[in-house]
Amino acid sequence: MQAIIDKPGDKTELLDLIKSDYREDAAIFCGGLEARAADFAGIDLDTSSKKAALVDLSALNKVHEHIPSDMVIGVQTGILISELSAILAEHGQLFPVDLQERDCRLIDVINRGDGGYLEQGYGYLRSSILGVELVYEGGKNVRLGGRVVKNVTGFDLTKLVVGGRGAFGIPHFAYLRLFARPEATLNFVLEGRGAADLLFLASKLGACGVPLTALELVEKINVAQNYSYVLIVQIGGTRLHVAEISKQIRLLVNQEKEHVSILELSCEELAEAYPVMVRTADISLEVSLSRASASALIDHLASFAERGTLRYRQAMGRLFLDCPDASTLANAAHLVGDFLSSTKRKTGGNALAEFDQAIVGKSVGPFIFSSSAERTGDADIASVIGNLRRTFDPLACFGQGVTFHGR
Repeated sequence: MQAIIDKPGDKTELLDLIKSDYREDAAIFCGGLEARAADFAGIDLDTSSKKAALVDLSALNKVHEHIPSDMVIGVQTGILISELSAILAEHGQLFPVDLQERDCRLIDVINRGDGGYLEQGYGYLRSSILGVELVYEGGKNVRLGGRVVKNVTGFDLTKLVVGGRGAFGIPHFAYLRLFARPEATLNFVLEGRGAADLLFLASKLGACGVPLTALELVEKINVAQNYSYVLIVQIGGTRLHVAEISKQIRLLVNQEKEHVSILELSCEELAEAYPVMVRTADISLEVSLSRASASALIDHLASFAERGTLRYRQAMGRLFLDCPDASTLANAAHLVGDFLSSTKRKTGGNALAEFDQAIVGKSVGPFIFSSSAERTGDADIASVIGNLRRTFDPLACFGQGVTFHGR
């Protein structure tokens, strides 16, 4: 891919840049590209005859508003996640995204829409983005949402932008919901005979009322290319609270002692032993589906190689297959598609017995993304999204390669 990289120094320069670049023969992408521009040279953005322009937001990295007592911060989206975390730590606060990549910026997190393993305790990333400013068609600027939580009548378009892969414009500013930073944090790594044991234990942990900040099934691949699983559990709070909850977790796990081993790790040790927890995969498949169907899918995938490394966030219904290359991604999508088709036949036409739709998303790099839905209802959300995209981007300059569709 050959592309021009533009790096606006402030909001005014960004608006002027989009005003001049927005035309029918342009394909505009955005991200925190300063340290990673070379990585995109091999990514096929499939811009056809359009000229690709990459907008590097790394210079838009300022904090505009932070009143700690309000637990809200207004910040430009070019800021590094590590810098944001350091600023908030001084006030005993956090934004619940633990990504330790050196060059990961807020714009990349917003575009992807994945809050990482802390979603278990703090909710979906969309719930932590209160509002955004978006530059769109011809350099226009619009505010979506705001700095406080409000009841919304109609579409809450902030939620659409988060995870939208830049398909509606460039979110260059955001208001973020903050949380108190826990005094102490402890991680447990539980290992059993197989995924079924750990999923059963995850269900018990989720049902017993113990407050958890992370509960994620992670696949391990040893040197012999054999697959095994661990369940990563994190608790946080005051030291007294963590000590008490730790006892409850150990008591529950000990009831399964014939099948499950337990290991305690600090956050630093966890990141070193399981880097997949604090890194993003440039090539991945995401499936959103019910607990029962996820368990069946994990069993189905166990006998196949060449389908990526699995992660499953049970409380959020998010299953990921992180792939080393596009070929593995295609194979993973084929295996998941076969499973969903088979399940649909077995349940008399329903894609899932307990859930009215499964969403399958494929991503390559920070830009290319496709989403399809196996649905049983009549509502075609894809057409609504299509209409909104045409409203924000009538010349189809943003989000080249990004598709949201049902079938």
